[in-house]
Amino acid sequence: MKRTLSLTLALACLPVLTGCMRTPAEATVGRSRQIPEPSATSAAWQRFLDELASSTERLDEQRDSMNEVERATAHRSLMRAAILAANTALENADPAHPFFAPIDPPFFKTGGNSPDAEYYQAPMSGALRYRIRGRRGDAAFFSFQVYARTERGYRTDSALIDSEIEFDEEGRFELVASADPLDDAGPGTWLRLSLGSFGVTVRTYSHDPESVVRPQLEIEVIDGPNRFTTVSEAEMARRIDAMRFQYQFFSSAGEWLATMRDDPNRFEIRDMPLDPEMGFAKAVQYVRGVWELEPDEALVIEGEPPASRYWMIQLDNRFAEAFEHRHRRVSLNNAQIELEEDGRYRIVIAHEDPGVPNWLDAGGYSRGAMTFRWVDLPDAGAPETRVLPLAELRKGG
Repeated sequence: MKRTLSLTLALACLPVLTGCMRTPAEATVGRSRQIPEPSATSAAWQRFLDELASSTERLDEQRDSMNEVERATAHRSLMRAAILAANTALENADPAHPFFAPIDPPFFKTGGNSPDAEYYQAPMSGALRYRIRGRRGDAAFFSFQVYARTERGYRTDSALIDSEIEFDEEGRFELVASADPLDDAGPGTWLRLSLGSFGVTVRTYSHDPESVVRPQLEIEVIDGPNRFTTVSEAEMARRIDAMRFQYQFFSSAGEWLATMRDDPNRFEIRDMPLDPEMGFAKAVQYVRGVWELEPDEALVIEGEPPASRYWMIQLDNRFAEAFEHRHRRVSLNNAQIELEEDGRYRIVIAHEDPGVPNWLDAGGYSRGAMTFRWVDLPDAGAPETRVLPLAELRKGG
């Protein structure tokens, strides 16, 4: 026992003993050695790690207000935000060699993105000119939107929706994107850029996302560099900083729910499409609210259908995720909603199936966002809402 203890002490003291045995010159070298200044990429990466830590701290501060389901999925929401940030800012990030890539992976929707929508993004620079070709597919809504970054988030530089774009009989189109139009650019063929433009998003809404004919999209730089160059450290640092910015946006997308915590279960119409600083879709009216329900409650939503070729409602959890949208009914569009005999819609949010049409599954979350999208900005009032006991609704309430 004593021998074992002596050996343990000797091993523990070995670093100290060897340090004492160094020559004065060696000891001086060890003390005077300085840690080098971090590289540009190291500094950018540390800023990203700091943002991860900050967002985790903000999330942990809310845990007392979460139920069991929300606590189980809280940190998953941050990981999903990081995945989207890398997809949109780190990989497809060279405006001199752009291509259109899906923003969302097929297995989750976050940042308030719609289960009926597909989003494609390509990097751009206002200093270059681009030609965009393709086919629109048969989605109910199809648009291009150019973005620039601001301190608040995004600014919409310009946009074209399907009714403004020139298509041939087979749905083919060709656009020029540039700060100044080309001489032969006519109406519906020019997408305006600014010096602050950083990318373009193609947005589609479909009544049946499983069977929709998806768009075909190509983009090329006009008179741009032909040779692909290896990324520099300064450019990679810029991309990591852009990834941090995107992460801030996606990880904080659900924080607006706190502003309506004292007034849940109602809708308000906001002029989001008219505010260029918000970056929401052109020609789409957003009607938003917060739902908050006990397990034995249901929220009934009623109103007149808007005069819109496409409209829908979706649920998000408190982290702005369309939770388990592949396995739960968390959204309905106007091709899926069963109207009442008087032509009005009646939609029900509840944790359990109440046995009535148009049920949206709250999925065990205590609260979240509810959002209508109305294409073409129809003039319609805010939906009516009322909370009922689930048992009363099942009895025909």
